Amino acid sequence: MHGTGHGVGHFLNVHEGPYLKPWRHGMVHTNEPGFYKEGAFGIRIENMLICLNDEKFEGFLRFENITKFPYWKRLIDPKFLNHEDVDYINEYHQNVRDA
Repeated sequence: MHGTGHGVGHFLNVHEGPYLKPWRHGMVHTNEPGFYKEGAFGIRIENMLICLNDEKFEGFLRFENITKFPYWKRLIDPKFLNHEDVDYINEYHQNVRDA
C-alpha cells in the first residue's frame, strides 16, 4: 500500500506530513496517483503542488502544480478521459512549454 502524497520540506524527510493537519498557504505537497497491475508492474506520477489562498473564494485554498515535466502521452488511454481531463492535460502541457 502506498500513500497518495506527502509533504515536502518541513522536516527535511522524504515522506513527511501534514497527514491530518490543516492545510495552510505556502505548504508544498505531492500528488502521487498510481496504477498497479497485480503480479506485473506499477507506475506512479509524483507532481509537487503548492497550497495557495484562493482569490475567488475567501477562506478557501487551492493547489497549483509546480512540477514542470510533461506526461508521456503514449501512456494515456484517451478512452478513459472526459473533456475536462483532456483540457487539464492540454493546459498542463502548455504550462510546461511556457516554463
